[in-house]
Amino acid sequence: MKRGAIAFGSFLIGILFTWTCLYVFSHIDFPQQTDSSSGCEQLGTCDDMSWQHLSVLAVLSLGPAVLFAGLNAIAWQRWPVRRWRWSCVTLALATCGFYASGYVSW
Repeated sequence: MKRGAIAFGSFLIGILFTWTCLYVFSHIDFPQQTDSSSGCEQLGTCDDMSWQHLSVLAVLSLGPAVLFAGLNAIAWQRWPVRRWRWSCVTLALATCGFYASGYVSW
């Protein structure tokens, strides 16, 4: 029961962290790409979203939260604090890098 509560709390923290990353990166003035290959780059501009697009969107937005929940459910009272801390920091940095890569044009 406690492990489930830890996992659920970590999931909520992961959702909040995902939202924060997306909010911050969407408000930074990154250089824009000049060419558009697909023509439909934002959620509100597409006429119709297929179930494949919606499932990819769900995985991309909920994936890090599920990873945070899994990490804390596994690590709770099993790992030393130092290992848990480094795992959380690594996962947080990977999540930030993952979401930043969608906004930065190379």
